[in-house]
Amino acid sequence: MFIASFAFIVGMAIFDSKGQDAAKGVLNKMKSGTMSTVVVPVNGVNKSLVYLYCGARNCAAQNIENNEVVYFPQNGHIYVRQNKM
Repeated sequence: MFIASFAFIVGMAIFDSKGQDAAKGVLNKMKSGTMSTVVVPVNGVNKSLVYLYCGARNCAAQNIENNEVVYFPQNGHIYVRQNKM
């Protein structure tokens, strides 16, 4: 039982480390302005936001002007690829 618990904790630490590295990569791309954007209606107004990730049902994007993260369904948005924000 101890070995299984230890293996689980080590696995979670590795998973966490990989997630941190991926997040740092996303933040670096956002700072350099090389992230993909997505157009999403926010309070009835179409906004161009930095695409972060899509999960099983929802996607996430961030408004870099105010650091707001917006969650939206996986349908009804338009991807826009830009070199600079």
